[in-house]
Amino acid sequence: MFVRDVLDEYYLWYRELPRANPANYPSPQAYLEAVRYRPLDDTFSYITSRAANEAFYGDSQFVGFGFSTQVADQELRVLQVFPESPASESGMARGDRILEVDGRSVGDLIDDGTINSAFGASTPGVTSTILARSRDGEERRSTLTKRVVTIPTVSLTRTFQVDGRTVGYLLFRNFVEPSTAALNEAFAALREAGATVVTGTHVLSGLERAFSASAKVGGGSRSEAVAEALRRVIANGLKVAVECVLIAADQGAVPVDREVVACGGTGSGADTVVVVRPAHTSRFFDCQVREVVAMPRNR
Repeated sequence: MFVRDVLDEYYLWYRELPRANPANYPSPQAYLEAVRYRPLDDTFSYITSRAANEAFYGDSQFVGFGFSTQVADQELRVLQVFPESPASESGMARGDRILEVDGRSVGDLIDDGTINSAFGASTPGVTSTILARSRDGEERRSTLTKRVVTIPTVSLTRTFQVDGRTVGYLLFRNFVEPSTAALNEAFAALREAGATVVTGTHVLSGLERAFSASAKVGGGSRSEAVAEALRRVIANGLKVAVECVLIAADQGAVPVDREVVACGGTGSGADTVVVVRPAHTSRFFDCQVREVVAMPRNR
């Protein structure tokens, strides 16, 4: 019941959970696989040991090969490769397409539902032989051995000059204990380079999410209904992009009388770009999405 209780309390798609009896499943992992909201949650949710959890959130470390992936259209693509990891040492790179794992094709692993466990247990010394194809078409077969890998929470900070303004960009990987120092350092570098850094609370969740999740005063909130509509009808990234524009407008970082370009996405990265006429949160319905430049077809 612990897994069910945690899902009820913290799961983003808790309203979509089927009322399955945990006692009917052989393990907590099997129960999670049965109830997860698959249209949007293929890999976000997982079960791990206390030691692994503390290593991840305390030190930004995990046991693995040092890469992350995403399944799309019967393909397994490499999203990230962490430095000084078995994957980086083998020459694996972002954008590579994994074709086989230990002699089994990725298509077969996806079809029989074993793709999430294809790389074996999160234990030092576990090996897998992986056939991958790079973006330029080169195929490479490598045998990797799992070990402790450190994830840099902020792995890239960069600025660009756009129409006379300095635009900052950073790649933020995970919310863990080392993130605070890493973000502060990145924000300081961006400000020194002339970029404007805006921080704020989520305008489409926060307090109202606490009310809707409460057993005592629970019930759907209007803010959450707006957020869910943006996620479901168009894309998760649209919700994020609109929310960022509202936060920036509230703090005076963007004008409300001129169009801006906003990006958003999920834990896998930015995948939605829109042109927006901003508004302050108090005048939410004056905010206009005027053009969708890019968004995922499958979501």
